[in-house]
Amino acid sequence: MTPHRRIALNVVATYGRSLFAAAVGIFSSRWIFLALGEVDFGLFAVVGSIIAFITFFNGVLGSSVTRFYAYAIGEARKMADDDGRRHVCKWFNTALSIHTVVPFVLTLIGYPIGIYAICHWLQIPADRVSACIWVFRISLVTAFVSMISIPFISLYTAYQDIAELSLYGVLNSTLVFVSAYLLMDVESDRLVVYALIMMSIHVGIPFAQIVRAFCKYNVCRIDFAAWWNGGRNRKLFSFAGWQFFGNCGAMMRAQACTMLTNVYFGPRLNAAYGISNTVLGQTGALTGALIGAFTPAITSEEGAGDRNRMISYAWRSARYGTYLLLLFLIPLSFEINEVLRLWLKEPPEWTSLLCLVAFMETLLNKMTVGQQLAIAAQGKIARYQATLGSMMIAAFPLSWLLIICGCGPASVVLALVATTTACSLGRIWFGWRQLDMRPADWVKEVLRPLAAVAICAFVAGSAARFTMEASFTRICATSLLSFGAMMVSGWFVVLGRDERKQILERVTR
Repeated sequence: MTPHRRIALNVVATYGRSLFAAAVGIFSSRWIFLALGEVDFGLFAVVGSIIAFITFFNGVLGSSVTRFYAYAIGEARKMADDDGRRHVCKWFNTALSIHTVVPFVLTLIGYPIGIYAICHWLQIPADRVSACIWVFRISLVTAFVSMISIPFISLYTAYQDIAELSLYGVLNSTLVFVSAYLLMDVESDRLVVYALIMMSIHVGIPFAQIVRAFCKYNVCRIDFAAWWNGGRNRKLFSFAGWQFFGNCGAMMRAQACTMLTNVYFGPRLNAAYGISNTVLGQTGALTGALIGAFTPAITSEEGAGDRNRMISYAWRSARYGTYLLLLFLIPLSFEINEVLRLWLKEPPEWTSLLCLVAFMETLLNKMTVGQQLAIAAQGKIARYQATLGSMMIAAFPLSWLLIICGCGPASVVLALVATTTACSLGRIWFGWRQLDMRPADWVKEVLRPLAAVAICAFVAGSAARFTMEASFTRICATSLLSFGAMMVSGWFVVLGRDERKQILERVTR
């Protein structure tokens, strides 16, 4: 299969999985809430948050492992077949050695802390403490298995077998959907039963993926001689450490701003902030799927030494990802007040403005995601993560300063926009200095075609927005007109001549 066809297959598969998960998740979450009740549903979330650090660290380490796998696969293309296989196999064993020890250490540290938190820190009804302790133990087992399975599951992503991973994702969503429905008929302690069901699903599927990886990939072979290699361990931990710093900066930025809004402006602004994140999460899911499909291809090309193709993929990931986001965000931006009114009847004050700011932040990030993926593929991320992580953390003191100066609730908005703009400019600068991704090329490949599409959509959507009364009919008209304008203009502006030719050939066969 050609690289372009593999990327297209992965995009379609991840899109399908995301849509399916969103559809069944709506019903699953409702049934789980009804089955557990308000108290137990909240307790499950609280107990699960105790191991949030483990899962956060797990995600960072997993993305780092995938990066080094994909890079090694690219390097292997320049070697003889057997030498290339052994090269990737060494990285697999390095990852396996780390993920054999780290889960034990985190579990040994986390278990007593979690038990103590449940018994002494958290506000839990006395008659539910015992159940919560069991839920914590079960959740810890699930997290432990998830960490151990990373060296195996990361192989699927690195080898770009994302379509197969999507099938496992569909299976996971289906099992959760069925379990949520059956939970309604359980007579015993539903909180503990639900935790056991989730453990069975989230342990059973990774186990199947591990077995399948042993059968599918010839690099998936245990070689104790390749364990604990100092050079590979240092590279992986260094990369993961700087990734961790950057991700912590993003997390602290979000949480600190949330706390500031609560302290100075009360929970109503928190509610508005939460609603804007919910809206953005739904619109950004499909874009994330596309970028995830491009990531291993970008890293593999860098490992193979084909810098030009790597940069070409990076520009495409930014252009296509932002274009797909615009398909949803432009109609939403036109009608955000009416959409919120129909959805929530009386949305909290500032909700529409925060939604628009969230849209702007995401667009700025997505337009420079090409530089982000390319820098990660190169692997020289220390200065990049230190700079951008510090910029994101700066949103907290900047928000605080603006609040003290009397800027009101707009303080958080201004700080978020300022730091997001600074981070986007930072990505452009680092991409230029480290990889010769010239800003002029970014304007040509990403900014200019997207600006043209956005202008066409704005003109078309305005025809309905400013000539019709606010209503559901106007939302539909605005959406259809802007969507149609983006589809037509995107065909000629976003897609290249060769890409249009390939699509026409496949359609007319």
